[in-house]
Amino acid sequence: MLCVLRQASSQNSLEFKPAVETLKNLESTPGFHYMLLKIVLLENNNVDVHTRWLGALYLKNGVDRHWRPHSPFPIQLEEKEHIRNEILQCVNENFHQVH
Repeated sequence: MLCVLRQASSQNSLEFKPAVETLKNLESTPGFHYMLLKIVLLENNNVDVHTRWLGALYLKNGVDRHWRPHSPFPIQLEEKEHIRNEILQCVNENFHQVH
């Protein structure tokens, strides 16, 4: 998944187009959105910022399209619970100053 996201953020159309098509096909796969969340939350220096941002964008759009039970290819209840729990753990911010 990480490799596909890297290719989808590429400026090379030979890498970009097939990767975007792959992501589009994977969007209806169970676990896809949770895997995107894990990639977005990685604090690994090997993952470039563009890849993480693209993962966040696909996660946001996928949740918007597939969160509701009546949507096409809805996100399974177990995956929703995992996504919710992970996001709630990230909300605990120690730095409260507003800039």
